[in-house]
Amino acid sequence: MRESTRLATSIAQDSKPTTESGKRLRSGFLSGSQHRLAIALLRQRDYAGAEAAARKAVEFRRQREDAGVFERGESQEVTMVHAVALARLGRMEEARRVIAPALAFFARLAAAPDEAYYNLWMAIAKYAHAVTAPEEAQPLLAQAQAHLDRLPKAMNRLKSMQRLRDDVTREQKAKP
Repeated sequence: MRESTRLATSIAQDSKPTTESGKRLRSGFLSGSQHRLAIALLRQRDYAGAEAAARKAVEFRRQREDAGVFERGESQEVTMVHAVALARLGRMEEARRVIAPALAFFARLAAAPDEAYYNLWMAIAKYAHAVTAPEEAQPLLAQAQAHLDRLPKAMNRLKSMQRLRDDVTREQKAKP
């Protein structure tokens, strides 16, 4: 995964788009590839590698202007992965500082409780908040689980959703 991401990133960084849409696509691709790498490295417990990839994803994401709520939500999702990586490295103060804007964004997000992306983002936010604030972990993890339970059945069958559910359960067991 690292090598393929490194190669794809190198190719994309060498491209010199001349249009605004081309620049947005390039930064979106670069951010997305680093975001996926950070998640994979977190699963492998390579927290330093995950933090570096997540930091790059955030930097690439900042190169583009987020036009709507969905894009802003995606940006905050990248930020939450960065915060989790920082927390796993024991850099709790920095993790809390990094996650604060994402938590504020999701607290303001007004959505119906049955909307899939709302519940997905809220589950990720509650999980990430629990990792960065161990003293508040259990209620936050219960809330994350409740949001995951509201996802559509088809979405729950995705491997990424099962992994998130497993992460929440593992965290619940680790933090009594």
